[in-house]
Amino acid sequence: MTAKHYYLFRFFTSTTWQQISPANRRLFVAILLLHFVLSGWFISRTYFTNDEYAYYGWAVRWVQGNQERVDPTDDSKTPIVAPALLPVVLKPWLQKNDDAHGYALLQAGRWMMYVFQLFGAVVMLLCCYRLWGGRKWVFPLVLYLFDPEVFSFGMLVGSDVPSMVLLFATCFAAWRYWQSNELRHWLWMGIFLSMAVVAKASMLYAIPLCMLLFVIAPKQANHIRIAAWKRWLLLLFIVWLFVHVAYYFQHSFFPVAQLPQKSTAFQQLAAMLSSFSQWPVPLPYGFVSGFDLLKYNEQLGGGHGPIYSFLGVYFNETYFARGPVWYYYGFVFMYKWPLYAWAMLLLAVGLLFRNMGSWLYWRQRVFWWMPLLVYGLLLSFVNPFQIGMRHALLLFPFLYLLVGYAA
Repeated sequence: MTAKHYYLFRFFTSTTWQQISPANRRLFVAILLLHFVLSGWFISRTYFTNDEYAYYGWAVRWVQGNQERVDPTDDSKTPIVAPALLPVVLKPWLQKNDDAHGYALLQAGRWMMYVFQLFGAVVMLLCCYRLWGGRKWVFPLVLYLFDPEVFSFGMLVGSDVPSMVLLFATCFAAWRYWQSNELRHWLWMGIFLSMAVVAKASMLYAIPLCMLLFVIAPKQANHIRIAAWKRWLLLLFIVWLFVHVAYYFQHSFFPVAQLPQKSTAFQQLAAMLSSFSQWPVPLPYGFVSGFDLLKYNEQLGGGHGPIYSFLGVYFNETYFARGPVWYYYGFVFMYKWPLYAWAMLLLAVGLLFRNMGSWLYWRQRVFWWMPLLVYGLLLSFVNPFQIGMRHALLLFPFLYLLVGYAA
């Protein structure tokens, strides 16, 4: 094997997976098969949600080259759901005679989203095994896969589960780079982070989050083989490139004068940059317009009618036109998260604090508790669209990883 082939092989292999015993691998496959069967049963008995139809609608327009955001709910639509269109593309061969409206094809598209659920399970396995070894990965993995929220949203066409899984994978790759100082882990971190940014607007916060992780984590003896500024420049380039590829460079580098200005925030931004009206914006127009529409919907608030993207925030018989209501997710978790998970979480936190030792102890585990803290604060104090648990799915893999400490 030549050096080139060796490095290519190393890039696409996992040393952690190679360390897992055949018995553990078989157990992992058995858990996934059970999950697969139950997911099939769930898909066959669940009607499509309005948001799924909206995702399909925008995705079809995206494929056709029309990336304009015309409906209020187009603010959150991204190319991450493109795999769900595969059965639609194969329509001439898959559509049945008694399915004139293509409902079965849309239902088959849900299976394409299962790839993200499967990938999340693999990352959870690798992470838990590297942390604890043995079979201590089983408990957090099963709780994570069969959590009612994760299970139900995992088979829907949308960006919530993909962004959750990709954020978790980003932190895992960052942790592995911190441990090994191997460039391949840094590249995987950049790839997962790029896909997360494409999946959901709030994933932009993950870029400074990654920087914060490496600031807090203690420096390893073998750091740093590549200059820090080169590593971060490479990561930003990967994110930038992935965003352009996701929107296939359509209307990239449009002039500042053509900034979308549906929201007051973007109108003010355009006015501030008026002196640079002919300068190019180094991003695709479709990507930027999503942020403009998000700010407009935030400005408009919730309500009934076709001009609104959401109804508003209902909580304890009180109506809020928009968030953030800082205590919203605290109460939602209290009511909706399973009692057994709460019990195990409290036990795990107790064990962690009893054995925490020093600040160094927490710095070594910053890759797992800092995302919880940062996105918990963002959801509670920044997010204006507090419309249920699905936005908080980002926290679930980290919560169940924390629960694993009680196993």
